[in-house]
Amino acid sequence: AEHVGVGVHFNTLVPLQGRLIKYGVMSTASLEDDLLTWRHLYAAGRLHKPVAHLTPPHPRITPAQASNLRAATAAALLLLPPSFTTR
Repeated sequence: AEHVGVGVHFNTLVPLQGRLIKYGVMSTASLEDDLLTWRHLYAAGRLHKPVAHLTPPHPRITPAQASNLRAATAAALLLLPPSFTTR
């Protein structure tokens, strides 16, 4: 899966504790690259919302994920219209 598409292999409809889950597997280097550069924005975009980690993240991923969320917040703020309401 590393050199096909965006480098993620997904397993879907996996039973876990009475629920069906979907999880993706990719190399640490590919994930870190997507989080920091938005090269594909596939994994980075999925990580803009809350996720559950099945294993503790690699030490390089935690700061990259924080950077990804800061960049997403900045992009969202830049895309706001000049005038808007919170309703």
